This record gives sequence, structure tokens and C-alpha cells, in this order.
Amino acid sequence: MDTLTLPAPSAREVPAYEELRAAVRQAVATADVGLMGRVSSESARRNQSLLPKPELAFLERVAARTGAAGVQVAHTGNVAGLLFDPAAPDLSDRLRRAARRLSAGGLPVTRTIGP
Repeated sequence: MDTLTLPAPSAREVPAYEELRAAVRQAVATADVGLMGRVSSESARRNQSLLPKPELAFLERVAARTGAAGVQVAHTGNVAGLLFDPAAPDLSDRLRRAARRLSAGGLPVTRTIGP
């Protein structure tokens, strides 16, 4: 994907992207997984106007039902995932439930990073 051919954000969209960048910096600086998940999910939603991911709504439902912090999507390709707090209780169970739901919905799970 040649990202240089994609339209740039409009002048009215720029402040929202600046807020997202600031929130990412804060999430990293404070190790706030919840904030990172919210920022990542919002970024994925904003990307829908450029490169729509038809499965995004399904991913968000699975995230909500399994206690994920958020979703992430590759803005230039077809990779997507769920973000979980590594300190979350029953993390292994949450990951298994998420993988089952994703697979049942037709989205193959190719990799789990973590437990």
C-alpha cells in the first residue's frame, strides 16, 4: 500500500489526531493499558474512512465481551488484533475465549503474543 497516495487529514481533523498522539505519549509514559486500548480503538475507527475494515465492528464486540483493552488495525494492510492488559485477571481464559469467538466469526487467529 502506497500510503503517500492516501488523502491527508483535513484541517478540521488534525486537532483530533494531535489529541490521539498526545494520548499515546501519555499511555506509554504511564504504562496505561486502558488508555492505549482506547486510543488504538479510536485510531482504528478513524481509519475506516480511508481503508475500511469490514470486520471492525465484530472485533470491537469480541473485545468488549472478552475484556480486551481495545482493538488495533494495520492502517495499510489487513492485520488486526485485540489488546489485553497483561495484568488482567484470568488473562489466559480471556485470550482463549477471544480466539474462539474470532474463529467462530470467520477471523482466523494467527498469533497470540503473551500467555
